[in-house]
Amino acid sequence: MKQGDIYRVPQQGESSLVGDRYVLVVSATAFNESTKLAIVCPINREINHQSYGFFVEARGGLTTSITSGIVNCGQPFTINLAANRAVKTDAVEPDLLVDILARIQAIFD
Repeated sequence: MKQGDIYRVPQQGESSLVGDRYVLVVSATAFNESTKLAIVCPINREINHQSYGFFVEARGGLTTSITSGIVNCGQPFTINLAANRAVKTDAVEPDLLVDILARIQAIFD
């Protein structure tokens, strides 16, 4: 689990009707390795205007372009990716990651 990695998280239960969920790892790699957890941001298909300004379009910024969407920097959460049977699918380019991390930092400034 490295910072900047994108994972596909299979949905379970009733939420499985909407399909798998994609998330971007935003926590530092050292944190992820030591805790076996990751702080992630969801990747959405459309913008929720209530959080406008905290979205970054990921199209074209991905290393393999398997996953595309909009990273919601306003809703980071912690997840155990291994326990949720998540699979790494992609990673973001470094310059896109810098933009995403800056928007997350703005929440705390």
